[in-house]
Amino acid sequence: MVSVEFRLGFVKDRSVLPLQLSKTCLMCPLWPLHIVLMYLIALCPLWFVACQIASKAATWGVQFSSSELDSLFMYQKQQVDVSVDQFTQDDLDNRVIRALVNNPDIASVSPSELVFRKEPGGLWSSAFNVSGDFLGYTSIKLCMSEKQDATQSCVKESKPIDVTVKRKPAIIDKIFTYSVIILVSIIFINFGCALDVNSLKQAIIKPVGPVIGLVSHFLFLPLYCKDKAKDTVEYRPVPDELVEKIELL
Repeated sequence: MVSVEFRLGFVKDRSVLPLQLSKTCLMCPLWPLHIVLMYLIALCPLWFVACQIASKAATWGVQFSSSELDSLFMYQKQQVDVSVDQFTQDDLDNRVIRALVNNPDIASVSPSELVFRKEPGGLWSSAFNVSGDFLGYTSIKLCMSEKQDATQSCVKESKPIDVTVKRKPAIIDKIFTYSVIILVSIIFINFGCALDVNSLKQAIIKPVGPVIGLVSHFLFLPLYCKDKAKDTVEYRPVPDELVEKIELL
């Protein structure tokens, strides 16, 4: 593509100027829309900053008793205390405050509408119960909406708190873990045995080979791998958050 460049001072024949302008305009397929696009691109950062400021301004200052619920078990309830210092008489008379769950299949709250009472220090306090319904992650936030609003859109909303629903450890879990260990041990023993009853009896009577294999596999091999890993890879402990997520899975 060849660009057409000219300056008005060096154009001797003014009659060819419109022709040169038309050729120049045809070089850009978006002309004259490229000017509008340039202004839109320049206004995008301002629009992003304005949205961030608006979201922060709409955030409602609410203090929860805990920033997250990471020890909520299935089919159990946990109480969450709430305190607010920004209340007006108009909020009490014409607005309602509700606790909203991001994923209702994971957890539920009761009561859904909160009633606040004024404390001696000037704070307004309330509480609600969170029930774990299924395994997973969700979040809960407070929403202030108009009583007459059928859509129940939030006029003010608080920052959400994270909720993690876990399964409560039971005796059956330990039984399952121990049974798996026993079965895996039997399978490892069978790897070194022929499918013959006499060979199996001989291995049980004189378990020299299986004992050497088990000790080598579960003792010497991990120690050797750990020693080699220290020489090649820098050891970093697993974060507690990742350990809790692995246990949850």
